[in-house]
Amino acid sequence: MKKNFCRLGCIQLSATLTLLVSGMAIGQVRTISGTVTQNGQPVSNVSVFQEGSTEVTITNSSGKYQIQVAGNNPVLIFKHPDYAEQRLDIGTISTANIALSNRERQIEEVVLNAGYYKVKEKESTGNIAKVTAKEIANQPVTNVLSSIQGRVSGVNITQSTGVPGAGFDIQIRGKNSLRSAGNEPLYIIDGVPYGGRVNAQNSAAILPSGNISPLNSINPNDIESIEILKDADATAIYGTRGANGVVLVTTKRGTKGRLEVSLNTNYGPSKVANHMEMMNTEQYISMRRQAYANSGIATYPSNAYDINGKWDQSRYTDWQKVLIGNWVELQSTMISLSDGGANSSFLISGGHTEQTTVFPGNFRYKVNTLMSSYNYKSPNKKLTLSFTNNFSTSDNNVINTDLTNRSLFLSPNAPALYKPDGTLNWEDGTFANPIASLEGVYNNTMKQFNQSLNVDYLIGLGLNFKINGGMNFQDFEEFAVKPNTMYNPASTSGSSPQYSTSSKGLNKIFSFIVEPQLSWNKKINRHELQVLVGSSLQTTRNQQSGITGTGFSSNALLYNIAAATTKTFRDEIDIDYRYVSLYGRVNYQFANRYILNLTARRDGSS
Repeated sequence: MKKNFCRLGCIQLSATLTLLVSGMAIGQVRTISGTVTQNGQPVSNVSVFQEGSTEVTITNSSGKYQIQVAGNNPVLIFKHPDYAEQRLDIGTISTANIALSNRERQIEEVVLNAGYYKVKEKESTGNIAKVTAKEIANQPVTNVLSSIQGRVSGVNITQSTGVPGAGFDIQIRGKNSLRSAGNEPLYIIDGVPYGGRVNAQNSAAILPSGNISPLNSINPNDIESIEILKDADATAIYGTRGANGVVLVTTKRGTKGRLEVSLNTNYGPSKVANHMEMMNTEQYISMRRQAYANSGIATYPSNAYDINGKWDQSRYTDWQKVLIGNWVELQSTMISLSDGGANSSFLISGGHTEQTTVFPGNFRYKVNTLMSSYNYKSPNKKLTLSFTNNFSTSDNNVINTDLTNRSLFLSPNAPALYKPDGTLNWEDGTFANPIASLEGVYNNTMKQFNQSLNVDYLIGLGLNFKINGGMNFQDFEEFAVKPNTMYNPASTSGSSPQYSTSSKGLNKIFSFIVEPQLSWNKKINRHELQVLVGSSLQTTRNQQSGITGTGFSSNALLYNIAAATTKTFRDEIDIDYRYVSLYGRVNYQFANRYILNLTARRDGSS
């Protein structure tokens, strides 16, 4: 009996000790509350968290907060972008009030993105220009290249045409080739290079050289910064692909500490600001007659309809107002959502943009964008992860022929565009009616997806491993339709749909890249050495095809080329491109004053 009693007592004692230890452990987790003020006024949206913990709370409009802490000597950290960071050792108290002090405003040091590495502006040995989101946001444009025109020395940016959705010709430090494509810089979005520019095969009449900018798919409001690498020192690490310069685009990231919802919308009308001053009918007729007199011609040719009596010589039309005088409407809407804690943040944004043209007719350019990003940094600050997605669709419906030249060279006494019954006026075959080109349409649609993943791990002793990977996909489709109604019905081409033509072009580009790299940084007294080695492995596939159909039973079938009597197929192109390279950089600094930078790259492709 005694032995059994001892056993029971031991069990009771053990249970009591277990409960006591458990109670002590639970007691270490407690709730702290308080109020955050500044000059006696409550401060809202202050991030409050325990040092070493991922749990974050935000002060309300009254400056009050409540948070659970653990441990024997917890330390609370108070963060707000407008005030200096505060740390408070709360000990055993349960109420912790704190007053924030103003942050000392200092000039921020400019850090440049050189692609594979970042460098302080004062320590950069290459020529790198930077344009920030603040400068981009000041201009309501559909393409970000429009907003940096004239802002970067040594960089000449011109739009190939004023038609919405057209491309840009960008030359960095002059022209390097007679071919326009030979002057194209390398575009890199969040570390992923574009696989190539799509080829618009049927747009020559309205989009010269088939030039469609790869940055059309990015909403300017989604961009955090643009760096342009201009000289040999800055571009050498990109090898032959960077010979014409490099354009680095970095998109925005989420904000930490509070949930932010942003809505940005704008609307603006515009038109051609200045028209060329042209002669009126009286001046024009006088000039024409004088020209024939100077040539010794007394009898006007039969095709000189403007002065031989066929056309009314008292009629006057300002063709610039008629053909390129419409108001252009630009409307853009963007909404974004971002949030984050002590170690991670995210951003999601969507945008819609529409733009009309100065030409007659209901032509419209539409772009839809969806962007997301996620960033994570481990509590020990060793692992950093960044993931971005950018998806866009565009639909460009424009006139088949640019009417700008016709508005300048058409006689001021040319006939009316329409007859009294509303039909096109051909003036008995003497007038090539410019408005007839509205019957023809050029339309292109494009889907684009850009994805990037960046993983950075700090190994220790100054050694850092980084791997960057991503993909870019472009799906481009275009239609160029020319019905017989574009031509004089008295002519052969305008007599029936048998002379109507329809052309279709397709272009798909898929690119994938992986870039591992290793860097080492060592600083001893006044000496600092940075070493970077890495490799690029990229594969790109470019597929192109096209078809033209002629002769239809009805113009209603123009978008169904299978219904054409005659079909002409263009050569199908399927290019599989593989690219491998090794690169390295050595940077030595002495006393933060003397800098030696060596960069090398070896490329191979097939």
